[in-house]
Amino acid sequence: MPSLAVQIGTSATTNYDDTTVEPGGVYVYWIKAANDACVSRFSTNDTGYAQPVLAVAPTYLAASCMLGQNATSQAFEVWNAGGTTLVYAVSDDTEWLTCNPPTARAPASTTPSR
Repeated sequence: MPSLAVQIGTSATTNYDDTTVEPGGVYVYWIKAANDACVSRFSTNDTGYAQPVLAVAPTYLAASCMLGQNATSQAFEVWNAGGTTLVYAVSDDTEWLTCNPPTARAPASTTPSR
């Protein structure tokens, strides 16, 4: 274990979620187990990184119109707010919805419109 390593937390289970990671960073982890009788040596290292995060804005669309008229066009954006590549597809399986582009690899964004 490198001398620059620092303890970032503890867990009473076999899982740990590092909430301090920054997008784009790669992190190296070592663990050790402990009970009332002893403490283990450090494990071999493992790497981790920030996960992609799906972001949408605005989060709510509301359409209204007078009887016999069409509602005004509305749009929302979908993008990757996390630190790694996000691959996604948007379905436009109704005639009133269009998606451009329907598939992408982040950091590109998709703007569906009505």
